[in-house]
Amino acid sequence: MNGTLHIYGQGAWHDDVWIVGDRAALNALARAVAMALFRGIGDTETMATDGEGYGVHVRRMAEDAMINKLAMPYTDDCARDGQGVDPAQFFAEARP
Repeated sequence: MNGTLHIYGQGAWHDDVWIVGDRAALNALARAVAMALFRGIGDTETMATDGEGYGVHVRRMAEDAMINKLAMPYTDDCARDGQGVDPAQFFAEARP
């Protein structure tokens, strides 16, 4: 695991996103973003403060049309649209 990282996503429209982590986790996240910029996909594993581990996956999308197919990222029930493609599908397609 690469440190401790919490990512708080948007509940609804116009909400901020918060990324909070220790130095190791933020460095690992920066490496994953750099890999996505360079190779198209980057990953890291980290954990929350309760000790539960999870993966962080970063994908560079080459076409606006692909991005427009994604499901909205909102977590509040009032903001979910129930449409769009799960982002995991784009990762599965990008892996060899």
